[in-house]
Amino acid sequence: MAAGKRTKRGRQPIPLEKSDLPRVLKAAAEAAHEYWRKLAQQGLRSSRDTYLAALSPPMALGDKAVIELSGQLADYVENGMPSWDMKQMLDLSTTWATGYYQIFANQYGKGRKWHETGRYRNVPFLHDILGKSGTGTAPALRYGKTHTRRARLSAAKAQKVELSVKSAAKKLRGMGRLHDGMGPKIRGAHVNDPFSGMYRPKMRILGGQARYATFRRMSDHSPAGSWMHPGIHARNYAEQTRRWLEQAAPGIVANVLRI
Repeated sequence: MAAGKRTKRGRQPIPLEKSDLPRVLKAAAEAAHEYWRKLAQQGLRSSRDTYLAALSPPMALGDKAVIELSGQLADYVENGMPSWDMKQMLDLSTTWATGYYQIFANQYGKGRKWHETGRYRNVPFLHDILGKSGTGTAPALRYGKTHTRRARLSAAKAQKVELSVKSAAKKLRGMGRLHDGMGPKIRGAHVNDPFSGMYRPKMRILGGQARYATFRRMSDHSPAGSWMHPGIHARNYAEQTRRWLEQAAPGIVANVLRI
């Protein structure tokens, strides 16, 4: 580990005895782990908990300390993932539909009929009706910046849609569902807006706060591009942590040695 303090002559090495190495290594690893977690806590939302659970505490391996990040989703968040067609999941599906079946989009509208022959999967989406604070002042039923841009909504329009959906969703009882058209579609290839058919399952999680759900059917007959995942932007928290540690190392060493 390169360590030193800056003087008029530049960075000068700090005397480091071999017996000091375990303490310095432990302090540096713990500081790096804390900084890495801070980056994830501040920069992630829906994947935050999964990513943090995948980040191991520092482990001493001889004269080194290792922090591991494991798990597929955490790897995607860290290193990125290109856009891909989620209809590939149908290759794992053992569910088939044949002939006619009828789905009622909501309790107000008319039923819709589709003719399906092929594979399909019903994909659930959960929605928080309140923000994580539980105050209800900032509805979590939101398009988000990316969705707002794709739906061509202004910030004021997006907030109006969110508040309207929140008000209607809180009134749902029994088999009641939100009707279609409460907001614009996020993509042109989508059949419904993200809130169409929302209902209130008989479950409460997240500290007792109500949650709401929608289902979307993915099938061999889904329009091309309707199940494209936009991909995941690489966060590169490990590299950011490495660069931070290079700058912070002299201070960490000095603090351990009480210089």
